[in-house]
Amino acid sequence: MLMLLAFVSSAFYIFRRKKVYFHEDQVTTTGTVFAPVSGKVVRVSEGNTKSITIRMNILDELGIYLPCTSEIKNLNFHSDYSSFRFSSLNLDSSEVGTVLELSDKKKRVISLQFIRFVTGKLPELVILPGDRGRRQVNIGYFPYGGFVILNLPEESEIVVKEGDRLVATEAIVARFKNEE
Repeated sequence: MLMLLAFVSSAFYIFRRKKVYFHEDQVTTTGTVFAPVSGKVVRVSEGNTKSITIRMNILDELGIYLPCTSEIKNLNFHSDYSSFRFSSLNLDSSEVGTVLELSDKKKRVISLQFIRFVTGKLPELVILPGDRGRRQVNIGYFPYGGFVILNLPEESEIVVKEGDRLVATEAIVARFKNEE
């Protein structure tokens, strides 16, 4: 019995799934915006600023990652706002929750707005304004999940649609149109 248990556990170890990052090349993927969190796209809005609303799952990975190589421009902690998990988030104000503004090398501003679930907690971020980082770098976590609203500039093209499942740092959510 002990031999069988050792054999099965070693087989699980040998044939385990390995995580491979396919998008690590900084040269060929310039102008690409990756998913900052894992979750499901619940709303895509296009207008002056384009936004993607992502609902995180409680059981998914709760890490927060930089969507592109950028510098932290601003970090605001506004009034605490919470929402129920399956309620529709009709929020058009950037004055609630935690808002993180990023600026890339071409001075395009991307913002991340974090709105917690009623049972969740505020995001734990380990960055300050002025910090720089490459994309796919872990900058914190969001305990028990919530909504993440990714606001993009007008010159971006959104490549996801409502209902898509995203994996943080692997799913491409947008591209900049005028990228060399």
